[in-house]
Amino acid sequence: MNPLYNYQQLPWVDHATQYMQFGRILVGMEDSDKPKLDLYNYNYTMLPAYLIYSVLKIVLNDGWVEKLESLHAHRQNRWRVEVISHKISSEEYRLISDDGLNTYCSSFIAITQGNVMNFSIFAEDAAPILTKIIEKYPPVFLPKYRNFRYTYCFPQHPMWPGKIQLAGLPQQIIDQREKHQALTTKNCSLGSDAYEAGKSSGLVETIEAMKCLEVLLV
Repeated sequence: MNPLYNYQQLPWVDHATQYMQFGRILVGMEDSDKPKLDLYNYNYTMLPAYLIYSVLKIVLNDGWVEKLESLHAHRQNRWRVEVISHKISSEEYRLISDDGLNTYCSSFIAITQGNVMNFSIFAEDAAPILTKIIEKYPPVFLPKYRNFRYTYCFPQHPMWPGKIQLAGLPQQIIDQREKHQALTTKNCSLGSDAYEAGKSSGLVETIEAMKCLEVLLV
């Protein structure tokens, strides 16, 4: 019997642009020794990157930042986040690490034209990658949105966000996991700016700084 995959589903509506955007995402984090964090854009919709903090806060509940930071803190190897920019308004945020013998990319999140692509990353890699993404795409503090604090919303309904169980992983998540495996075989440069194991990802500090900024902008 195949295992069931547990996800949280969340509809979203965004009024920040000229044309209203909306969609639905599935988010899940495995309960295992080396869990993975998945985000799947449902029905070909695309989540704006500046909503990723709000989405994770809703679907992963209180303590999600501390949990991701704790998983990151227990890594055994040096690490750094590498941002690869492409010509078509897309970026890849990669977690580069080593195992003492080889340097490799263990996880990445791609953002294209300001939207988060489907991803499936090791949960221990999430905190440092999300730190870089949230720094560039803060929730409500982009200059063009500062005067429109309520330009996005999440529909209120007893079923949203709600749990959903899938008999199998979405094909897009399977594809992302296979792409990650292929990336680990490529040579990457860790560089002299790598951090030692146990170094804070900066996620907690980044979010606290944004909370202070929110107070100043009220």
